Amino acid sequence: MYAFAYAAASSLAAWEGGRLKAGGVWQIAATRSRVRIVASALTPVLILSWFMLILPVAIRLTSAGVSPTLDSLRPMVLAVILAAAHCTIGFSVGNILPRQIAAPVMAAAIFIVVAFSVSTTPYWIRRVSGEYAEPLMFGELVSFTSMWPHLLFPGSLAIAALSLWLPARSVIIRVALAAALAITGMVTARNLVAHWGPSEPVIIGAAPIECVGIHPKVCMPEATSVNLKEVHKDAISVLRDFRTAGVDPSPRVITDRLGDGRYYIKSTKSTWRVNLTSGVAAKTIRYQLVNAAIQFPCSRPDPETSRTVRMWAAAVTGEKTAYKKQVEAQQEAFDTDMNKAAKIKKAVDGILKESTGRQAAWFYGQIDDACGNK
Repeated sequence: MYAFAYAAASSLAAWEGGRLKAGGVWQIAATRSRVRIVASALTPVLILSWFMLILPVAIRLTSAGVSPTLDSLRPMVLAVILAAAHCTIGFSVGNILPRQIAAPVMAAAIFIVVAFSVSTTPYWIRRVSGEYAEPLMFGELVSFTSMWPHLLFPGSLAIAALSLWLPARSVIIRVALAAALAITGMVTARNLVAHWGPSEPVIIGAAPIECVGIHPKVCMPEATSVNLKEVHKDAISVLRDFRTAGVDPSPRVITDRLGDGRYYIKSTKSTWRVNLTSGVAAKTIRYQLVNAAIQFPCSRPDPETSRTVRMWAAAVTGEKTAYKKQVEAQQEAFDTDMNKAAKIKKAVDGILKESTGRQAAWFYGQIDDACGNK
């Protein structure tokens, strides 16, 4: 929709610019200032483009029965400003080229550049197009850092177009100034985003959260916190089971990964990041918490040791069934080796017969051994 609105704003403004030029308005003795003439011509164009941007959002919000927050309106504010910039660019082009040429050329050019930027490389093109290439995930907000390049690239072109209307007598001075402004703005915008890669920076953890309890404090987004008290009870229960087995995980905070958006943030000993919302929906919340308690010091622990530790943890917390379902659902080549599976089961059965102290020592030893020198 953004591409269509920008294209409409630019092409209609180009037509208006060409119409005023063809009518000889600029050669007529002025009874109104140029600013008022341009504003009168472009106001309907701006209203139409803004209507195209705002109406779909308003319909969607109304049908969902929700109201936007100020922060969530950042993409809309960006689009409204850029629609005005495209109006300015189109109007200037319409004053240079015949309107029969300028209007369709601007419509096609703007639509193609904006709409197809999402599928182009280098990536910087999509970061300055005025339209975000990726939808925001839950808990994410558009950052001001990511907005500036979108504003700077077409904005510098709009300012350059305006500079052509300065009262300087020398055409060369006006053209040189316009070229300098346009090139500086576009190059600066490109340099700002050149290192971003396929994803642009967003703010995560922006969704309002609700928390209960202390040591651990369990937090979930307000939108999904209807079962928060039950989740807290499950957390207390799982921690109690571990302590009964001699292991004492002591997280201060257990928070929902849902608010982390597209980024993976690693859990720490004091803060566990768990898929609480999806765990509640799938009725696997206890098993999610069991896995959160097992924190290897490397990203790729030995698969046999990892399976052994997780099977033991599932056994002491009463989550054997959930463990088996996960292995079956996410089966890897390692899991098809029946000899290794039997070896793991034998090791877990043996350690479960040991004393609490020996089980705890075995658990911490396995956590360290799983990573070796990694």
